[in-house]
Amino acid sequence: MNRTIIAALALAVLALPVGASGQTDAHTYTDPAMSYTAPADFTPVPVPSNPPDAFEQPTIMAMFVRHPKQPDVTEISLTMENTTEELASYESDVESKARNTGTGDSVFVKKQLVTLANGMPAYFLNITISADATEIQTFEYVWVDRLRGVILAASSRYGVIDERSAKKMLSTATATAYPRNQI
Repeated sequence: MNRTIIAALALAVLALPVGASGQTDAHTYTDPAMSYTAPADFTPVPVPSNPPDAFEQPTIMAMFVRHPKQPDVTEISLTMENTTEELASYESDVESKARNTGTGDSVFVKKQLVTLANGMPAYFLNITISADATEIQTFEYVWVDRLRGVILAASSRYGVIDERSAKKMLSTATATAYPRNQI
């Protein structure tokens, strides 16, 4: 995924209707199993409403952008998909998808097992993709909540954000197992 693709994605998402399911205010996404508040210097991007527990494919539930149309644009996205896999298997699938982004791309993935702010087990991935003389760096928290696989990611051109700043941007994420009475 190169910079052109990220810019095109951001423009396409900007054209989508407002009303993300679970969005309690402009910077916060909450549903029965998770919560995330984006930093104040990010602008929320409207995404279509989706129930937080039924997906046909990976679905963007919330997106935030800092410095749109600038060379240092940074995006935060919250993506979910149905899965019954364990965390390690789901992370492996996410990593495999990143490695298969396209022909000619060079992909480097560094991962570590971590916990979210409230102790939910997750993986933290540092993914660098080089294509067409452009390097994109994505930092992701990946977890499963019994019903869904969740990816909370911060992406930008290589060098705009680092691991420490990405972890700070994503640090408000909390999650639990999806409540059985709501499945």
